[in-house]
Amino acid sequence: MWRILFRPDVVFAIATAQALSPYLFWQAGWGISVPHGNLTYYPVVIWLGGCFCFWVGSTLMANRLPAVPTYTLADSAPRVRVLVMALMAFVLLQAVLITKVYGTLPILSYLRQDGKIDIVTANQMQENSAVGQIGLYDVSLSWLNGALLLLLIVHYEKRRKLTALAVTAILFVVAGNLINGKRQGLVRAIVYLACGLALYSNSLTTVLHRLLPIPKNRVVIAAIALCAIVVLIYGFGYIAFLRNQGEFSRDSLAELTAYQEYPLLNFESQCRDAGYGPSQLNIFYPFQRLVPYKLMQKFSSAQLDPPVRVVPSSPAGFYEDIQWAMGPIGIITLSMGIGMLAMYFYRHSLDSAPHMLIYCQMSYNLFVAHSFNEFLILAYFPGVLTVFLLCAPLRLKKRSETRILVPVRRLT
Repeated sequence: MWRILFRPDVVFAIATAQALSPYLFWQAGWGISVPHGNLTYYPVVIWLGGCFCFWVGSTLMANRLPAVPTYTLADSAPRVRVLVMALMAFVLLQAVLITKVYGTLPILSYLRQDGKIDIVTANQMQENSAVGQIGLYDVSLSWLNGALLLLLIVHYEKRRKLTALAVTAILFVVAGNLINGKRQGLVRAIVYLACGLALYSNSLTTVLHRLLPIPKNRVVIAAIALCAIVVLIYGFGYIAFLRNQGEFSRDSLAELTAYQEYPLLNFESQCRDAGYGPSQLNIFYPFQRLVPYKLMQKFSSAQLDPPVRVVPSSPAGFYEDIQWAMGPIGIITLSMGIGMLAMYFYRHSLDSAPHMLIYCQMSYNLFVAHSFNEFLILAYFPGVLTVFLLCAPLRLKKRSETRILVPVRRLT
């Protein structure tokens, strides 16, 4: 069940439902409540058509997963621990460097509510950082996600509760992602770890029982999960309140609703201008974010004017740049191509640890497709592909190599 839930076509279908769900909100008078006459409904056709093309592409690469992973991490436990400690040190170094960008730790100013820095000011300060500095910090946190996943799998294989090192690494992930008050990285880590553990074990219930001091009871685990979800939802609104230095009036539920509806509002706006697209054909425009942000304008030529957004601070979803610059041809081809790529890594995730680490990042990219297309952003996919290097020094073994062979006496 869990492996099916994290299958790429299933995750993308969930993202499609998220992307179109505001239409239901608005009809019910929830959220912004846009009048029916102001909607084009072009995004319905684009998202459903793109989802079908994604499914076609993933089906072309589909193959049944093995019942159990063909590799084991238990024998590489010492190397995994060294890897985790090295990456924590690297993240700490990166945190020190970006603190010089802000002049302080933004989260401390947010907690003190001293008014010295808010999220807008923090984003403006990032413009003064060195080329690739913020992106490298994001990539290093993604590497730590991968190393932490490997460590948790070691604990799972050895039936061992979380050690001090694992707890410390988890705290590093949480603190590292909240250092500037942004919540996206924390959600990325949660989805990343949940995907990897679900694929490896096919039972998150068993994983939680082995890693945490809780009984193997689905009711207890469900109650803990529900409490965690409530805390996460409340935390979304609370962090928004902090990072805006108190100038924030939405509650947590309204904040989550805004995350759903703002991308669709923007996508509706650009569809009103360009229909199904393109506004002007430019096959390079959707790929402009594959270079560092500060070099994007320098290395991109003949760029289109970006679409006008109703909410300037929000993106417009997975198909924003694709629809605007490539139209239906880009929607069809890139949906199929990313579907094939995602299914390739998914179906090899239990044959190869590097494939699993990469697919866990892809699963998050698919999960937030209603808001972003992180496949076309340097720091969130191409840069993270280097995560496979984490496995190089681990010397992972196939399960067949760890079997103990009992000698059989020949009968004479």
